[in-house]
Amino acid sequence: MVRVRVPCTTANMGPGFDVIGAALSLYNETEFEEIDKGVVILEEGRPKVDESPHKNLLYTSYADTLKLCGRPVRGVRITGRERGIPISRGLGSSAACIVAGILAANRVMKDPLSLDEVIEIATRMEGHPDNVVPALVGGMAVSVSEHGRVLYAKVPLPESLAFVAIIPSFRLSTKKARKVLPRAHSRADCVHNIGRAALLVASMASGDLSKLRPATGDRLHQPYRLRLIPGAQQILSTARELGSIAEYVSGAGPTLMALVEGHDKAAGFASNLNAALSGRPGGWKAIHLRPDLQGARVLDV
Repeated sequence: MVRVRVPCTTANMGPGFDVIGAALSLYNETEFEEIDKGVVILEEGRPKVDESPHKNLLYTSYADTLKLCGRPVRGVRITGRERGIPISRGLGSSAACIVAGILAANRVMKDPLSLDEVIEIATRMEGHPDNVVPALVGGMAVSVSEHGRVLYAKVPLPESLAFVAIIPSFRLSTKKARKVLPRAHSRADCVHNIGRAALLVASMASGDLSKLRPATGDRLHQPYRLRLIPGAQQILSTARELGSIAEYVSGAGPTLMALVEGHDKAAGFASNLNAALSGRPGGWKAIHLRPDLQGARVLDV
């Protein structure tokens, strides 16, 4: 039996579309156990019957990794032990499933795949590296695909930086959130994002949090995705009034992320924000999260 724990991720972080992401302290924990035949998927001890196993990312990433390595696919029992990452909320739920399946298959095969190989397989399955890389290596990372390879660099995060995820009860599919994006952008918008992405990385690396608000500015995806998130602009304004130092759409949304200086302050900020959100349509809830610096790991069972 193999148990894998994977952190959630917040991607884009404003200007870093499909490139920048960070791992945070919200987790999925899943067990994979080889059986003689068949596929059994259990969620909270009960069979998951609302979808075919061949449409389940935990199973498909597990089975496809075995096939890729020439290993016969036997039966498997997949059990969700902890499901902290909400689905279709912009916190890397699909990347977490893909990473879990690949790492479980790798461990079943006695770990023939290197970390770089795992990253490349995960990126092919996910379609972009901004979630899977930080989910695997922890912390904040900048990732690009170059001639079939994934190149990444980790970015140190200031110890005092806290993340507050503002999560609604409704979902927003990545497919829908990508569909609203324009096919082309002006030179001015591209230069705007290049500058802010560079400033974001430099600010994090230097620990200068004073520039994070302009550094998380974006013109390539957020203005279009915010239209799909009812009440988002008002919530972002409330977060600023309560003391956040920057805000952005997490991944494809609908989760909004507020950055706060100081973890003690972030706990109070989240509490005050939840009071302000009480009764608001959308079932919004603010959660204080810390950076996860380890990334996904296979646990001893």
